[in-house]
Amino acid sequence: MEKIYLNICGFNILLKVHYTDQPYHLDNFVGMVKKNYSGFIKRGKGKVDFTVHVDYTGSVLLKIDKKKNSEVEYFDMRSSYLDIPKRTLFFNNPPGGLDFEFGLSIILNKYLIPNSNGMALHGSAVSYKNKAFIFEGRNGAGKSTTAQMLNGLCNISADDSIVIRKIKGRFYLFQTIIHDKNYNFKKGWQSYTVDRIFFIKKAKEYKIQKIENKNMILNKILKQIFTYPDMIKRQFPLLVEFANTKDFYYLYVKKDEKEFKKFFKKEILKI
Repeated sequence: MEKIYLNICGFNILLKVHYTDQPYHLDNFVGMVKKNYSGFIKRGKGKVDFTVHVDYTGSVLLKIDKKKNSEVEYFDMRSSYLDIPKRTLFFNNPPGGLDFEFGLSIILNKYLIPNSNGMALHGSAVSYKNKAFIFEGRNGAGKSTTAQMLNGLCNISADDSIVIRKIKGRFYLFQTIIHDKNYNFKKGWQSYTVDRIFFIKKAKEYKIQKIENKNMILNKILKQIFTYPDMIKRQFPLLVEFANTKDFYYLYVKKDEKEFKKFFKKEILKI
């Protein structure tokens, strides 16, 4: 058996690969994990928040009787199932990249993140000296383009999806495992202190304008959150606190990378 420890959004996920007399399929899966999720692999043990078992049983239809009040959930009856009380995900056959990502996303977005002062948002972000600057807005507003224009001055941290968690009284940004539109930046387990949040607006000149209306901020953030219907009530107090305690701005941007870097450096980074 091979063990791989993944740290995703601050959660420790233990991957256990159970080798059989046909190791070829499992070797391919392990190679895929080590390549695609290398930035999330950490050495050492520590507390395990969820365990993922991967086996090779061939083409077998999994059949399990559902008992009353059972919390076992199925998202692919042919090869996998979730056991929530035991915090365990089982793959009876090595999953492909998209299936593995889908399984991890369910673990994170439906169980771990909402129950640990966290929320997943659509958005892009850059980091500078361990501080995260988040860009929000409707589809086509220019979130990804804004982050791309700052590449070199800042590090791109997210292109389409981010996770925000409150830990010991502070809000942190974590990178997700989701493959974003832009593949030209590294993802990993590191966290970044949330500095400011900007709603992007296309304009003919650069300008920042602070948003004072907290109800407006809350409504805008609600449009960006990715969650399950039964989780939103649990996450709503965190959303309210996030909207009330962090600084939000309109950021007016035009597509001129050189000039935008000068503006961002002077007006936002203050360097």
